[in-house]
Amino acid sequence: MGDMGDAFREYDAAKKAEKEAVLPGRQRQIRELAQHGFVVKVINDGYHYRIHSRIDLFPVRRRWHDLKTNERGHYDTPLELVEARIGVKVKDAACSTK
Repeated sequence: MGDMGDAFREYDAAKKAEKEAVLPGRQRQIRELAQHGFVVKVINDGYHYRIHSRIDLFPVRRRWHDLKTNERGHYDTPLELVEARIGVKVKDAACSTK
């Protein structure tokens, strides 16, 4: 039984390291939405973002939640998701990363 427990601990450690390795790139992609005219607000220390007061993004597992429609799902790239959910790039929005 000890060997199986050790194997699970090693697996968990490897998955955690993998997530931590990709997280900075995913966070950067979300912050870059501000350069495209979307308002980006950091909710939980880089693990939860709110885009244009409408879409919540969770970069660790690439999950999203549309607050207006209450729909949820996975995303590949945050820019494609936000443009598809909100519409065309918002040109008149104030760019911020609060």
